[in-house]
Amino acid sequence: MNENNLKIRIGGIYNLIGLRFAAGVGADIVGFNLSLNLPKYVDPLKIKEMMGWIQGPILVGQFSILDGIDYINSVCQELDLNLIELDKYDLVLISQLSDLGYLVDVPIENNPEEIMDLSLIHSLIINQESLQYFHTFNTFVNIQNKDSKIEELPDGIIGINFKFPALQEELDEYMELMIDYLEENKLY
Repeated sequence: MNENNLKIRIGGIYNLIGLRFAAGVGADIVGFNLSLNLPKYVDPLKIKEMMGWIQGPILVGQFSILDGIDYINSVCQELDLNLIELDKYDLVLISQLSDLGYLVDVPIENNPEEIMDLSLIHSLIINQESLQYFHTFNTFVNIQNKDSKIEELPDGIIGINFKFPALQEELDEYMELMIDYLEENKLY
């Protein structure tokens, strides 16, 4: 049981096993790569089929800024998505997507200067090193390994983010990490 009321977000899902695992550990948000420009692309028809097997999580479409507004809008309409995760901050694309009514999430590396305007962003996905800069904004913190402990969460942290590894042989180990982390932090 999630005693902290943190949202659990799991991205990079590319098959039904991963999706069912995410639903099983109580993920609130699940992400699929819908970009032809990123590894582990998942066809929208396959996503529709897989989402029919579970109930609960919100679907987020993960895109590259290289995909462009027309492609992103087309895929989002096909899947009835309103939550988008871009691979990088791009103010022009974020503005266009916001104008179309989409909620946009953006991962930030360690440099807060790369963000010029937070007003159009739904939430950020950050590494722990950036907590000091974005602790008052709607933020998901990346959990990358078993040592990614967060002792005290600032007020702006709304959840934790896991991303499935790109390599199939790393999947079992990463799933174990997720379960251990969620159990140790009373999130599962």
